[in-house]
Amino acid sequence: MMYRGRLDRFRAIVYETGFAGQWHDFGDLQQFHVVNGAILNWWMKTGAIYFQGDYLSAIEFEIAFWERRRSHRRRGRRAK
Repeated sequence: MMYRGRLDRFRAIVYETGFAGQWHDFGDLQQFHVVNGAILNWWMKTGAIYFQGDYLSAIEFEIAFWERRRSHRRRGRRAK
């Protein structure tokens, strides 16, 4: 999976999922550790996204992330 965009927009998408967690900034790698055990990894240079952690928690968080991402895309098209 890929996301090519700004860090502030990426974090807004994560925030809008409603999942609580903590950010870890490793330079090019941005990680979000969800309290349910899921982890989101995003490499800003390549745009690569990986979800890991407890299987069901990671799947649940991944679905919520991509639903919010689609919502952001639709809003962006309407604003133009």
